[in-house]
Amino acid sequence: MFTIRQVQSDDLFQIIDLASHVLTEKYTPQLFLYFYESFPWGFWVAEKNKQILGFIVGIRTSQRKGRVLMLGVHEKHRKKGIATLLLTQFLQESENRRIKYIHLEVTLSNKNAIEFYKKHHFTIIDHVPSFYQNGDDALIMQWTSFQS
Repeated sequence: MFTIRQVQSDDLFQIIDLASHVLTEKYTPQLFLYFYESFPWGFWVAEKNKQILGFIVGIRTSQRKGRVLMLGVHEKHRKKGIATLLLTQFLQESENRRIKYIHLEVTLSNKNAIEFYKKHHFTIIDHVPSFYQNGDDALIMQWTSFQS
């Protein structure tokens, strides 16, 4: 079994390595350090036997809005509920901070991710052509808290 916990500084090398394999965009190590220092409440990992299986990075963008920036799970550990638990943890932490809306971008061609987010009550609110570094289009999706 695995555990969900807040990121720790010694997790960052594993997260950066995992991100380079599971995300299409490339990010600098400094960016991960920035999120660790600035938004620790929105940075969670799934861990088993000291191995990082997945992670989520989310931030607050305004008083009532937040954003999922990254969600990644190692390929061999997908379809085991890890992404669901990571996303649920971030959404709960957001609600605890009275964040009402969460946005994210997902590449138009990633049908599995789109269905995953729809299953978790995200709706498509916009389409952005050529959003990603490789020229792919993005869908903007939004989740709304049930709390007032």
